[in-house]
Amino acid sequence: MPHFSYVANDPQGQTLKGSVEAENESRALQELLNQRLSPLEIRPKANSLGEFKLFRPSYQDDVVLLTRQFSTLLITGVPISEALEALALELEGKPIQPILLEIKEKVQQGDTLYIAMSRHPECFSAVYLGLIKIGEASGQMAEVLGELSDFLHSQAQLKRQMTGALAYPAVLCCIGTLVVGILVTTVIPTIANVLEEGGQTLPFSTAILMEISTVLRAVLPIALPLLPLIYLGWRQLMKNPDLRLKWHRFIFRMPMIGTLMKKAQMARFSLTFSIMLRSGVPALEALEILEDTTDNLALARAIATTREGIISGQDISTQVREEEVFPPLMSFMISVGEKSGKLDEVLTGVSEHYKEDIEHEISKFTKAFEPIMIVILAAIVGLIVYSVVSAILEMSNVN
Repeated sequence: MPHFSYVANDPQGQTLKGSVEAENESRALQELLNQRLSPLEIRPKANSLGEFKLFRPSYQDDVVLLTRQFSTLLITGVPISEALEALALELEGKPIQPILLEIKEKVQQGDTLYIAMSRHPECFSAVYLGLIKIGEASGQMAEVLGELSDFLHSQAQLKRQMTGALAYPAVLCCIGTLVVGILVTTVIPTIANVLEEGGQTLPFSTAILMEISTVLRAVLPIALPLLPLIYLGWRQLMKNPDLRLKWHRFIFRMPMIGTLMKKAQMARFSLTFSIMLRSGVPALEALEILEDTTDNLALARAIATTREGIISGQDISTQVREEEVFPPLMSFMISVGEKSGKLDEVLTGVSEHYKEDIEHEISKFTKAFEPIMIVILAAIVGLIVYSVVSAILEMSNVN
């Protein structure tokens, strides 16, 4: 998503400079206004390779921890500024500590917690900030933080499940590729050279592997240094909304992986929508936040269309039913929730259903992938072993 540099005045009249991430300039302007900043200048931030960071600090685990502790401190009656200071001491040495100290200073200077946290979108998501704003307005900050803590914990658990499901096949593929690569680029050429020096003809299978080995040894020294450039090029391509939309739709259509990814998105959508409704966020505002925070553009577009339909007078379930991205279960359960007046509870149940379904899909995926990968590796290694044995027999003049 594009970044925009800005110069703006805060409520105290101080001039601030920074950057904000938004789809376009009007979205960037709205984001600044939401933070109670008065924009003086907004312009697209130039992209450069120098700005690219391969390793960015991760705040997710720290935010989960501080949210739970923050809720506990507020329940016991500790003022917000003192609670932030205690949390900063607890998280000493963590990347989030200076952010907490800055937030504490801004709160002491008169900013609301929402405004102070809004200055750090890399740490606190729009969903998080929206609920903090509701908590301040309702006077139920401790309760909202408790809900947020449960929400973040559930999201982190879902992410770990997805990461684990994809990590196992990735590691297995990498190890298999490495072993086969070593055999093809070292063992086969050594044996082939011995045969050629003795004036013997290479067996057909060995000759094929020798050709593959020659190609790999010629390509790898060039391809490996190009991988970072390919990665950067892919990131640049994905900044094009049309290409990113096509890619995200393709992901949902992929066999097995696509089903898993789609259910993960539905679980996240249901749980996020549920907690915002339960905390008092209006449905239209909740959908707007969901649209901005959803990382899959196909789902984001579906949410935007749903929101526009609701504004024009349609109910949520009708609009969801018309969007291909949402499975039939989603529209049916939302319809039940609307009729019963318990949409937040129904959405929570939908989220739990999808999380259980994801566990089942992960189990199916790993059980199916393991034997398929073993068969493929066994076939490749078997071909290599046959080629090696044929070459050895040729060397011994047995053939």
